[in-house]
Amino acid sequence: MQVPVSHQTTWVHHGQAFRHDSRAHLKINKTMMRTLATALITLGILSGGASASVVIPIGVQQNIPISTVTGLWGWTLVYQGTYGTFDVPINTLFAGVTAGDYVMYAARPTGSATITLLAAAIESDVRTVTLGNSTTTSNGAEWYYNANSIGFAGLGNTIFQSTADTSSTNPELRLSWHTGGGVTGFGGQSNSVGPTDVDGGWRAGTTTNLNNSTAWERLVFVATPVPEPSSAILLAFGAFAIAFRRSRS
Repeated sequence: MQVPVSHQTTWVHHGQAFRHDSRAHLKINKTMMRTLATALITLGILSGGASASVVIPIGVQQNIPISTVTGLWGWTLVYQGTYGTFDVPINTLFAGVTAGDYVMYAARPTGSATITLLAAAIESDVRTVTLGNSTTTSNGAEWYYNANSIGFAGLGNTIFQSTADTSSTNPELRLSWHTGGGVTGFGGQSNSVGPTDVDGGWRAGTTTNLNNSTAWERLVFVATPVPEPSSAILLAFGAFAIAFRRSRS
């Protein structure tokens, strides 16, 4: 089945330098060319002849090679740890993530080349604190984030946090990790505040009770969207126009 994706791609310039056109009497001096080239490079339009892109998958995806995520899709792995690892600071999961980035949660059997399930959304939605059994709908999935658990479910599905999501509806589309609010272990935490750490388990799709498992891994990836081509072109040629006007004054 084809994976629904959202493409955001840099614009690649393959043309040669401008030349003098005696018919139009257009002369572009070296200073202007340097200005334009600098603007293009800064915006990622000139990239050594290679096109850079970020692919944002829509909704919960299953059985995706990790090489696809880090290669073709352009994501960076920022956290990797077994389900049985406790007291991982929440900021460790989001190391290097900044405002506007997209975050992906994923799970796989330890060391597997294939991710069992994953979903992605903009960081601000992924980390929106939710009340118990409530979700934030974003990019084709349902997200939750509090001091009981974090994770996602399929679009339109409800969750049941006890303390992780134990709902049996469309289980193959559910990922849930126990969290805590600053005390050792999980359980008995407030479901109305943000988590301070991740505490083992609990599910990776239909596989559950993973609280102390070293056979499964939690993965977090980050991707930074690139400017749309139209925006990049306007910015680059805006800088070029300024240089052109200055050369004529």
